[in-house]
Amino acid sequence: MLAEQPRFCLSCTSFTGYNFLIMSLFLLTFLTICFAVNYYVLRRLYSLFKIKPRIGFYLLFISLSLSFVLAKVLQSRFDNFLITAFDTLACFWMGLGLLLLTCLAAYEIINLFIVIFRLAPAPKPLAGYIVSAAAAILTVYSMINAMFINITTIDVSAPVNADIVQLCDIHLGSTSKNFLRRVIEKTNALDPDVVLVTGDLIDSRRELKAGSLSVLNDLNAPVFLTSGNHERYAGIRQIEDFLKAITSVQFLRNEFVDFKGLQIIGIDDSGKKDQVAARLAELKLDGEKFSILMYHRPIGFAAAAEAGVDLMLTGHTHNGQIFPFNFFVRRNFPYTKGLFRKPGCLLYVSAGTGTWGPAMRLGSKNQITLLKLRKK
Repeated sequence: MLAEQPRFCLSCTSFTGYNFLIMSLFLLTFLTICFAVNYYVLRRLYSLFKIKPRIGFYLLFISLSLSFVLAKVLQSRFDNFLITAFDTLACFWMGLGLLLLTCLAAYEIINLFIVIFRLAPAPKPLAGYIVSAAAAILTVYSMINAMFINITTIDVSAPVNADIVQLCDIHLGSTSKNFLRRVIEKTNALDPDVVLVTGDLIDSRRELKAGSLSVLNDLNAPVFLTSGNHERYAGIRQIEDFLKAITSVQFLRNEFVDFKGLQIIGIDDSGKKDQVAARLAELKLDGEKFSILMYHRPIGFAAAAEAGVDLMLTGHTHNGQIFPFNFFVRRNFPYTKGLFRKPGCLLYVSAGTGTWGPAMRLGSKNQITLLKLRKK
């Protein structure tokens, strides 16, 4: 039996272990960024529209900066229409604010060239309208783009024939039960032999009470799941118990199973860089079988290759989800999206099946991955 990992949970009142410090630092950093972005966006828009900041500006600034975190805290404790509406609006502003930041950054660059080359600048109110209109158009496009679920097919040479569907980063809680139903319908249409869910299936334990995960029983193939960081935040043991009670999903936690000639491995998500190497060293794998490693983050590829893993499936990055954040993601994860190779081992990084926070996609797409394993 594995020892329970320390965890942070917005719906819990007690925090234990190392995760308390990690989550405190994360929240502090996140709020600092929220305050900085909101101040710049609002202050610049006020300037462009020649509005003098008064008490209303600062009230709006503080409210918008705190809205997302406050909405998530309230949503984890209460389940009613008003809280859901507040969370939806907070997520919408988060996405719109990021796109306004991008458009304002583009305006600053253009304005710099205007100053350097001594061109005639556009009047400030007109510039404000242009920036706002561009952000509005990008927001509408991003929201529409996030409604679609794309199928990506990957051909893999293997000693067995099998069709495998990878789902990742569905983020039930940020996404809806209806969205999950659409994912299941598209997955069933592919008629896979097995479905592998590589973490961040769920965002909030509130979805356990709502029974949203019961629709996983509608999948027509066996389902194996490994944890992501959001399962740890929501309470991994509670999710594991709930899945066992009402679904046929098998939660793989630092263990493996044999399935139709395949060796399917699931390793718990962790912020530790040596997590993959450490957990694989504890498992007695059969080197003769084609092995598939499910790990949420795209790290540990070299360790997986050294351990004899044939195929590693990950996600977590969302491919940045909203441009230009794919550039920032690449600074932290050299493997951001797509297929990568090492001698004897493949890594596939999914851009994610769903969205987290704003239901928006710009420069990225929701995806279901179909991996077609075929004999050489």
